[in-house]
Amino acid sequence: MKKTGKYALNAEIGRFLKGRSNDQIQQFIDEVHRISQSRCPVKTGYLKSTWYQEPLSGSQIKFGYYADYAMPVDHENGFFTASIRQAKQKFLKKWGADALRGIREIEPSTKPGEFD
Repeated sequence: MKKTGKYALNAEIGRFLKGRSNDQIQQFIDEVHRISQSRCPVKTGYLKSTWYQEPLSGSQIKFGYYADYAMPVDHENGFFTASIRQAKQKFLKKWGADALRGIREIEPSTKPGEFD
């Protein structure tokens, strides 16, 4: 069964970051943050202000936007998903195609708008 939506993106991020150092993972997260902040639609500024990242620990990587409406906004205009894919392309060139091997365990998200 093919995964679609958020969980497919989680698996894609997991494969991409498998075996990377914490410094490399942090570089990737910082790039996603930078790109998504520039793409984030702004009416009140609240959505942009809800970015979070939990400390890196083991195989769990949690970052995203915690506003209740972050996921519906992303489904509408792709500001977050597109940012992740753009950062992935940048680091694919930097780290090489070996970044696509394997899969890293990723916990399912429990917060709206969270991609981990």
